[in-house]
Amino acid sequence: MGDLWGPALRLMLLTAQRREEVFSLRRSEIEIEHTRIVKPGSLTKNGKAHITHLSDAALREIKALCDRLPDDQPTDLLFTTTGRTPVSGVSKAKARLDGFLGEGFGPWRLHDIRTAFATAMVEAGIPETVADRILNHSASGSAPSAVARVYNQAELLPQRADALNRWADMVTGERGFVDEVVV
Repeated sequence: MGDLWGPALRLMLLTAQRREEVFSLRRSEIEIEHTRIVKPGSLTKNGKAHITHLSDAALREIKALCDRLPDDQPTDLLFTTTGRTPVSGVSKAKARLDGFLGEGFGPWRLHDIRTAFATAMVEAGIPETVADRILNHSASGSAPSAVARVYNQAELLPQRADALNRWADMVTGERGFVDEVVV
């Protein structure tokens, strides 16, 4: 998928974040030393600031990408062709990816990555509340009570990191996790 779309799509897969939130990712949102992305609420769909853990595989993608970016780029966007605006042409990139997958691969959308993540992680024993926090859903859990929505402000960062590490192991086949998953 090339030097632009390959890393963008892999990072989207590894983090299970919304495509717009990955494709508009900035260097200033990445905290390498804390292995995470911190998106301000002004740049998320639900308007809430969001922390995304970076698994080893996601961190490798980001480091390799940052190493290739020119120092004199006018913005700190990671995925850009203009140096000024986030990457565009997602439908063309998706069509190209579909071509690599072949005709036997059923119709799908990029958003289906998030569905696959949530389903696989909950089936692997990750609590729904943790999966929801990773996905930055407004509510946590499938049907939280009004009390839980208002008063439960837990970020569950260690649990989210564990879940994203397990997800990365699952999709990359690292550390033998794939052998443990019953398909």
